[in-house]
Amino acid sequence: MKPLERRSIIDQVIDSIKDSIIKGDFKLGAKLPSEESFRETLGVGRSTIREAFKVLQTMGYVELKPGRGAFALSTNPRDLTSIYRWFKKSAPRLEDFTEVRMVLEVLAIKMAIDRASDGEIAKLKSINTSYHKIVKTGDTLEVSDLDESFHEQIFFMSKNPLLISLNKLIAGEFRKYRLMSLAIKRNRESAVRCHNMIMDAIRRRDKPEGIRQMENHLKQVIIDMEDMVAQAEKKLH
Repeated sequence: MKPLERRSIIDQVIDSIKDSIIKGDFKLGAKLPSEESFRETLGVGRSTIREAFKVLQTMGYVELKPGRGAFALSTNPRDLTSIYRWFKKSAPRLEDFTEVRMVLEVLAIKMAIDRASDGEIAKLKSINTSYHKIVKTGDTLEVSDLDESFHEQIFFMSKNPLLISLNKLIAGEFRKYRLMSLAIKRNRESAVRCHNMIMDAIRRRDKPEGIRQMENHLKQVIIDMEDMVAQAEKKLH
């Protein structure tokens, strides 16, 4: 592996380690190099390596064993059984986060429609277009990043620093949900439809419609989550 450019650093670290596992540089079941070793090889901080390991564990490529380190687990993304198990375990916490998102994102879209420049709306449209394209590839990590970027841009357009900071806190906690949920095709397609409606309302600067579509989107997130939990109950019994 080679040192990384300072561009989307966490994604580069994740892709670098994941690609090494897929190529067989690390045998399945074998312990991966230490955080310090990766830090020196990739030229990043330990906190970045730790975050990458957590994401890779969520994706199913790595297993983290307390006190022992990270181990190569699989060359394939998580199967549906693993995803169902994660949803069943995490459901109560996810519901709490979604309720908070409902309050923050509705406020953000109100402000964004009033305050966003045409250039900022054009950037949101560009993100949405990229999301459309990548959804078809099934690249869960990239889809998750673009989904996060879409919502992040709406918060940015609110021009409210505190609201933007609160979103960053919630987004970090919600990242694992995105990775798991968007691994499912129907959830990706559902998000595409919702994003299109939100994008159209913002483009027309229709605040009531923007609020309505954001609420619908987050209600759909809850429906998707409840459906995953219900399926988990069936599959795991």
